[in-house]
Amino acid sequence: MQNVSEDAKVVYAALNDTPKHASELELELGMSTGKILAALTELELFGLIKTYPGQRFTKA
Repeated sequence: MQNVSEDAKVVYAALNDTPKHASELELELGMSTGKILAALTELELFGLIKTYPGQRFTKA
């Protein structure tokens, strides 16, 4: 987790084993859609999250 951005750390902390939609994270964290999606992409590239159909995500 040291190599990821601060936004990615915030998004990662909001995830758990129950898939969350990107818009749910946006509402929960008060971050813009762009920041959420960039953070999710970053986390996915590092293999830290799992992606599900319909823009839903969990920790890996």
